[in-house]
Amino acid sequence: MEPNQYILDFPVLHSHSTEDFVIGDCNRIAADFIAAWPDWPAHALILVGPRASGKTHLAKIWQDRAGASLIAGRDLTKEMVPDLGKNVIVEAAGEGDDPEALLHLYNWLGANQGFLLMTETRAPSAWGINLKDLASRLKATPVAKLAEPDEEILAAVMAKQFSDHQIVVDDTVMAYLHKRMERSYAAAAEIVYKLDQLSLTKKSRVTIPLARRVLEDE
Repeated sequence: MEPNQYILDFPVLHSHSTEDFVIGDCNRIAADFIAAWPDWPAHALILVGPRASGKTHLAKIWQDRAGASLIAGRDLTKEMVPDLGKNVIVEAAGEGDDPEALLHLYNWLGANQGFLLMTETRAPSAWGINLKDLASRLKATPVAKLAEPDEEILAAVMAKQFSDHQIVVDDTVMAYLHKRMERSYAAAAEIVYKLDQLSLTKKSRVTIPLARRVLEDE
């Protein structure tokens, strides 16, 4: 992008392709589980990691491979289970109000040679499940954890996020951010979003002064 070009308000183009998932020590086990399907040790898998750590990206990769349906935990009901198909993703699985529905889905997929992928920011033991049968099944379900990123992965993730927002950022700006920002996926996503909004407001490229302003507001 030339210095005198303005950033236009384009839609955010989130890429969830396998090629765009950045793999490192922080997420390799989870990525390997998804790549190994259908050779999972059980018919269910739980992805656990902080916000913006790549759970949705991995779920979308698996959705494409498995032809899976996707539903939020809070929207799941027992009545809809047979219509969800043989492979199902439940995002924020621990936030559902009806544990009987999740238990029914778990059992139904197991009985019909289907697969269940659940995502959450918390381990199943922290979901507050009072239904003993469901708690027992979740305890026996493999959990693949995604950790906060190291510096190399964080840089690659931020580069992808800027690309999703269709923003070109100089290496000097990236280096400035990496030296001063919190090392977390959530912080990276928030900074990219704020820089996108601020650059649009100022009709400016993303510069070090803009980056400094965003970091001072964190």
